[in-house]
Amino acid sequence: MQSILETVYEYQMLLGRRAAHAAEFSEEERSRLGALRSLLRGDTLDAEDHGTRISMRVKAELTTPTGFLAGELHDISGGGAAIALGRRLDPGTQTLVSVHDEASNEDYVFPGRVVWVAGRVHGVAFDGVPSKSSWPMAQGSGPFARRSPPLFA
Repeated sequence: MQSILETVYEYQMLLGRRAAHAAEFSEEERSRLGALRSLLRGDTLDAEDHGTRISMRVKAELTTPTGFLAGELHDISGGGAAIALGRRLDPGTQTLVSVHDEASNEDYVFPGRVVWVAGRVHGVAFDGVPSKSSWPMAQGSGPFARRSPPLFA
């Protein structure tokens, strides 16, 4: 079963491809985008709605023009996320939202911009082509897992 992060990643990838290469957007891609939109939208009927917000409490890291921030992703949809941060960012701030999926051991990066702030929680609208990377699972997991024997015993 595909994770919600993978679903949002694929949805945003297809939106980006359609925006950049509308003439080359295949019927298969159009169909897949429509299916993902329906899946993410849930019971809503608005064709432009990017979906129901799905509650998800995981660590997130934001890269901003002024530095890096650690936070907690509260929820995500096809169009953005709500993230609690320890420092306030102004609406309009460009950011990269990085989230690690423990189940697949993949890191997802979604470009976006802050569109609202309510206390510590920031609404980030995704507005670019996302990326993902996988980490090999060897002798533990995660980016700092040992991949080979130590040099000195």
